[in-house]
Amino acid sequence: MKPIEIQKRLNSLFQTSPVIIWNDAGAEFAETLAELDLPGVEVFSDVDGDRFVLKETLNNLAPNARLLIYRPNASANEPDWLADAVSYAPAFAADRVTLLLDELQASDTPEMRSALATFSSFLSAKGRLRHVQELRSHYATPQQLALAVMATTLGRDVSADPGYVIVAYLCRAYEQGGEGAQELLKRSGVLPAFCQLLEDYVGYAGDVACEQDLATHVLLSTLTPLAIPNLPSSACSEMDLRHANDIARLWLRLAQGDPTVRNTLLRAASSFEATYFLKEHLRPLPSTELADISFFPVVDELLIRRIIVELGRTSFDSDALRTILDRRRAGIWVETFRTCYAALDAALALRTFAVAHRGSLAQEDAVAVWREYTTSWSLVDTAYRRFHTAFADIRLNAPRDLDAPFHDLAEQIESWYRGWFLRKISSAWETCVAEPIAQHGAAPGIPRLTDFYITHVDSLARKKKRTWVIISDALRYEVARELAEALEASTQGQTDLTSMQAPFPSITLCGMAALLPHDSYLLSASGTSAHNGITVTVDGMPTQGTPARSAILDQYLTTHQSNAQGLALQAADFTRLSKAERKETVGEAAVIYLYHNRIDATGDDATTENDVFRACTDTVEELCKLVSLIVRDFRASDILITADHGFLYTYRPLAETDKISQEEVSGSVVALGRRYVVGDRALSSPVMLPVSLDLVSNGELAGLCPHEAVRLKKAGGGDNYVHGGISLQELCVPVIHFKNYRAGMLGFAERSHVTLSLVTQLSAITNLTCSLEVLQNDPVGGKALSATYEVYLQTLGGELISDVATIHADRTSADATKRTFAFALHIRSAYLGKSGVPCQLVARLVADSSATVLPDDQGPTVLSDTQLQIAFAPEENSTWW
Repeated sequence: MKPIEIQKRLNSLFQTSPVIIWNDAGAEFAETLAELDLPGVEVFSDVDGDRFVLKETLNNLAPNARLLIYRPNASANEPDWLADAVSYAPAFAADRVTLLLDELQASDTPEMRSALATFSSFLSAKGRLRHVQELRSHYATPQQLALAVMATTLGRDVSADPGYVIVAYLCRAYEQGGEGAQELLKRSGVLPAFCQLLEDYVGYAGDVACEQDLATHVLLSTLTPLAIPNLPSSACSEMDLRHANDIARLWLRLAQGDPTVRNTLLRAASSFEATYFLKEHLRPLPSTELADISFFPVVDELLIRRIIVELGRTSFDSDALRTILDRRRAGIWVETFRTCYAALDAALALRTFAVAHRGSLAQEDAVAVWREYTTSWSLVDTAYRRFHTAFADIRLNAPRDLDAPFHDLAEQIESWYRGWFLRKISSAWETCVAEPIAQHGAAPGIPRLTDFYITHVDSLARKKKRTWVIISDALRYEVARELAEALEASTQGQTDLTSMQAPFPSITLCGMAALLPHDSYLLSASGTSAHNGITVTVDGMPTQGTPARSAILDQYLTTHQSNAQGLALQAADFTRLSKAERKETVGEAAVIYLYHNRIDATGDDATTENDVFRACTDTVEELCKLVSLIVRDFRASDILITADHGFLYTYRPLAETDKISQEEVSGSVVALGRRYVVGDRALSSPVMLPVSLDLVSNGELAGLCPHEAVRLKKAGGGDNYVHGGISLQELCVPVIHFKNYRAGMLGFAERSHVTLSLVTQLSAITNLTCSLEVLQNDPVGGKALSATYEVYLQTLGGELISDVATIHADRTSADATKRTFAFALHIRSAYLGKSGVPCQLVARLVADSSATVLPDDQGPTVLSDTQLQIAFAPEENSTWW
């Protein structure tokens, strides 16, 4: 300490006492003493020869006098002549240890001085000292100080808590090697204390440099309560076991938010699995117990294999499987197995439908069938699509050799979907529509796509509102439902999803023409080819190509709406323009048709048709961006999104023996696809459904369509993706009316995440493990967005007293019983015996990779006030905290 600083401190002390004793072991500041400028202060050195005079001065000290007693070697004075003065006079010291005592607000004990002397070199760096000061406001024991030094050594973000320190050491040891981490603590002078911490806190007395031995000791504590036969159990005390379990859960929680920590846990868990042949030990456990084991990825592997087997059974407990999937999706290894769980989630939805509809799907009429398809049955198409989207990734990168069981599951899914579902709904549909389609060419009571403009566009255009129409080729109804949900979640607008019936054949040529404004629609033979020899005109004008469609729009609007203008553009060209170029291109057009083509372009190409489900996902993303662009650049209020037709897709192509030969067709064929035939009026087939084209061809043409999902034999590639027929998947065309709202407008609804409420009564917590159940208050949909919550117990001051459960609140069911989540929280060992402590169960909304609106950091929501009342739990005291 500099002389000027010593003077300041001494003068400050003299404000409280006339006598100050300066202890300077080793006489470090003997020469400095003479340099001090202390007016009015008499200075004595406690050395041989001066003590009688010093004692006399003390005994006769004048009322206003001040005396500084400098003691260079006080501990050597036996007996101490100044014992009486020492008892009342404040002590002063300028040595390094004493200064550290003062700066750290540490207790002045011989043990603390010894610890500070050990850490003096480490604390000489101002940054380290400042960090140790920040970790605690007061240090009562050397162990607390050692913890702070460990935390500072291991990282700026490490808390001075035994659990955080041990987890940080494990992470550092896995990153740098155990010997490197050990050397780091050794250089800080804290290695012996760390070894003692491990022994005192978790009962580990092994080699600190062997990170896997330490990790095994910690991870074994999580399995010991299960008493798994033939698996070693921890031999440490009950309290040490609880501490080790706390550390394991802390490691798990930190790993959920930090990929580096997660990687260290993965290495430790994988090594543990291999060392103890954990898969074989866990195999006998029931799935409900297995699902609660969070630390080992082998558990996910075992459960995934079991669920695949369960899904193949005639009957199964779908709610139990759903609970297991929910628990594992909230687990630490979800990223490793994300596609597996996505595939299982979809497979479960498909199989649950099949089990619930074992009987006939027959309905009273076509309208009833159509209603069932748009509200319920099409969800099976979604499940099939999502399964194969996930399965495509699994085939390329299956974790833990799970590709084989998923290939088996894919074959079963194909059997269920193609062999059961498509046949069932086709039977229900064809029973109701075979006769009216044969007579009139369409199903009765269902809006037709040829009326699209007059039904949806005309009313908007006549209100002098600029109307945008996005036509996405082959946007199937179930994909449009997903698009509508995405638009609700990502924008301020609202959507209304309806449907219309595509014309036969359900191909681009006919569907695109039907969407245009017209008074007449005519399908005719073009005479150019025996297999592609049809054309469609509206009001006598050709409909193929964007320029032709733009001309039809412009002429119709000019004629019907006082010289209003229409425009047709390719969406890809439109988005490539700058904002100014887009505005110039659109000009004064009242109705704009934008043509988007991702799904059909992918499916119609034999080399890419198996990527069509991925194209569906891309389409949803691209159309959301297109809608946002239109709203942003043009302040659009109304946007219609529709399609020309849907499609059928099956993972496995039909065997040639299951296809219809062209020899089964009699009459003159004008056009032929895998799902349709168009020919003259003599056209017929004993194995296909007749389709009347009288109304759209002036009685010149007729059509045929294969039953169910059957295809016609035709040369060339491409057999998985088809359209052109009369199946619900092909005919049901979506119409989304997107209406944009701004804050303050009538009808505006704010987006918000669904919330949670507690189902379990929680007046008091009486066990170390607390079983709970929460309810997702509302189904996800519209402006109610899915959310991910962390649920945990905390003190009224916000200190965590349990581990953390992750809840993915993404249920869409209107049935509240299907929106509950069961989980367990484990009380930290530091709170054992602290009965009567008031606390809260809280849920904190956290950022989610799938979230479109990030939550504001407003703190957690209190689900319940409660208190700890754990009987017979000894209160734990330790010098470490």
